Amino acid sequence: MYTPNRRLGYRRAFTLVELAVVLTLTSILLSVLATSLQILFKAKASIEEQQDHARSVARFAFQFRADVHDANSATIEVPGKLRKLRLHLGKNRFIDYLVEKGTTIRYRWQSKKLVSKEQFRFHEESTTAFEVTDQPRQFAAVVVTTGKRATRIEAIVGRDHRFATGAK
Repeated sequence: MYTPNRRLGYRRAFTLVELAVVLTLTSILLSVLATSLQILFKAKASIEEQQDHARSVARFAFQFRADVHDANSATIEVPGKLRKLRLHLGKNRFIDYLVEKGTTIRYRWQSKKLVSKEQFRFHEESTTAFEVTDQPRQFAAVVVTTGKRATRIEAIVGRDHRFATGAK
């Protein structure tokens, strides 16, 4: 801004009020920017968490269906306070699905020896429940609930055996 000066003509200068206004506006803009960045980072973290959960559920669903289709029978057993789904594959082979502390664990057994162990971690607030129905054919299902959203995964027990033998 130019201010009139009688002896020198016009000179360039800022008043203290103008400087205070500029500093105030700059601080307001920076605080809005910082808040916006914080909200964006929280949204990004939330989206990544949801995507991780969806990937875990998809991986779990693929493995669960493959195991159930390969099984001869399915039972729900209650050892202590834990519920587990046991899939009998025949010839001293079976697979257990067990929920421990919010993590679903898949144990593969052969002749009473643990062959493999795989963990599926879902959202911290998720619950997992197993179901087995026998009408009209045996189905095994698992329900993964997170908040208001539930994912139900169903599979026909022994489906692969039926097609392999040609039975109807």
